[in-house]
Amino acid sequence: MNQRSDAREIYTWVLDKYVVPQFGARPISEIDTGDIAAWLRGLEAEGKKSALVAKVKTVASALFQGAAEDKSVPGVTINPVRGIKLKRQAKVRRKAFTQEQNERFRAELGDHWCLVLDLITDTGVRWEEAHGLQKSDLEGNALWVGNVLNELNKPHHCEYLPRTKTGKGRQVLVRESMAERIRERPDGFTLLRPGRQHAGKCGEYCTDEAHIRVDYFRKNIWHPALEAVGLAGSGLVPHDLRRTHATWLRDNGVLLEVVQQRLGHGSLTTTQVYLGEIRSAEQTALAAVN
Repeated sequence: MNQRSDAREIYTWVLDKYVVPQFGARPISEIDTGDIAAWLRGLEAEGKKSALVAKVKTVASALFQGAAEDKSVPGVTINPVRGIKLKRQAKVRRKAFTQEQNERFRAELGDHWCLVLDLITDTGVRWEEAHGLQKSDLEGNALWVGNVLNELNKPHHCEYLPRTKTGKGRQVLVRESMAERIRERPDGFTLLRPGRQHAGKCGEYCTDEAHIRVDYFRKNIWHPALEAVGLAGSGLVPHDLRRTHATWLRDNGVLLEVVQQRLGHGSLTTTQVYLGEIRSAEQTALAAVN
């Protein structure tokens, strides 16, 4: 399954694909912790990715928690998923562009995609937030981030939502040069328009105003540009532009609380996992030790 920006669609897919086939025919009151633990262990033994198994557990836990809190559901007083431990996931090495890599990479992109890349690395907005922006969201050099344009899969279409992933909008200051680039767009800054779809199996790159599928972008724009600058196999993905913003701020001494606010995270811990390799900060520490 391709990664999608809409978590609700992912969790609905998990529910239909894994949870309902496993437990849908059984009374919920008869399902205990042992049943669920054995099922999750079986998914791990089948070689399912740890991230997928974690999502399956999350959906199952939400289902059973709802039943436990619903007094009209007989025989269910606790959430049997609680306390079940999954295999510890290997620590993922977070990726971020260096300044030099970023300059070479953007040189391979056209003006349209340079604008998207620069906006995300300058502000840390999410991909769907960048594509949900409109010219009216910009006042001076203050950008209001409060809307998203989600790409959904079944059927494939775009859904414009007046809320972010966390449900909270935020204001992010941008450089004057970026503000001017946004103002110059005749159609505002909605890069993916609701209701506009590409023809063809994988989508067709037509104009700046047309909708382009994320998987098409990765295959035909992102990966060729990485290969052209010698970064093929680096593991860098479009979401790492957001992580790059956080890493550059941290490496230049910006407080984590400020980084958190720009990214729109509700938790400082969430912000910390976005950070890439510590470069200048580690060099500073080493110099102090020496």
